Amino acid sequence: MKISPRSGFTVIELLIIAAAGALAISIAAVILSSIRFKSDNITALRDSRRLQDLASLRVGLDLYQSQAGGYPDSSLWHAGGEISCGKDEGILRIPYDPLVGNPYTYKGEGDKKASPGCGGNVWSKYAVSFYTEGSTYLGPAGDYCLTSNRGFVVGSCP
Repeated sequence: MKISPRSGFTVIELLIIAAAGALAISIAAVILSSIRFKSDNITALRDSRRLQDLASLRVGLDLYQSQAGGYPDSSLWHAGGEISCGKDEGILRIPYDPLVGNPYTYKGEGDKKASPGCGGNVWSKYAVSFYTEGSTYLGPAGDYCLTSNRGFVVGSCP
């Protein structure tokens, strides 16, 4: 009687394959969680930058208003540009949104009149629309509006 060799894997070989598979899965899980963590950090950094930009815009718009007797006309609003009043150059620097292609949108509102201090027309109020990608101290991710009379408000500008 002839004994044929057995085909298949031994228990040790199966254990080695299972251990290698578990190791590969754990490495993939660590890499994926690291990518998600970095993505959340980038979103938080962009939102932080937006809120800093809007705080600076608020100060600049109030300075312009104190010198011009109102807020600038929407036609002067260009991302990356500056709005000046008379001899004072660069009173208001208009930043870009940190996410390319999504500018802050400005609109002069209320009563329009001629500026006694800067020339041109000025408005009695303004609204700047922006959005956040994640939760901030303002609230959850979404659309927000910075207004001259109410500050930051949730939702799109009127």
